[in-house]
Amino acid sequence: MLDASSLGAMQNRRHGGVRVSQRRTVNDLLDAARAQIDRLEPMAARAAAERGAIVVDTRCAEQRRETGVIPGSIHVPLFEAWQAAGLPIEAAPE
Repeated sequence: MLDASSLGAMQNRRHGGVRVSQRRTVNDLLDAARAQIDRLEPMAARAAAERGAIVVDTRCAEQRRETGVIPGSIHVPLFEAWQAAGLPIEAAPE
């Protein structure tokens, strides 16, 4: 018969040392990252930029052509950032 600590050790080995309860999905990671980002409406973003905030525009080039460039922003397309981070393409947000 296994006690709780033996069962836990077996589960750790079975899942590559990562406890099942500690596993996080891509969506969990994205939610955690989004919780740390201030998403501002256009006027609030402009005011923040005027106070020295860095505005990162994650839209693709096509969207920027259609809706305009944010003056002074840094352009980092989300898909390219995803690839640069080495994350699996098939899990990239649309």
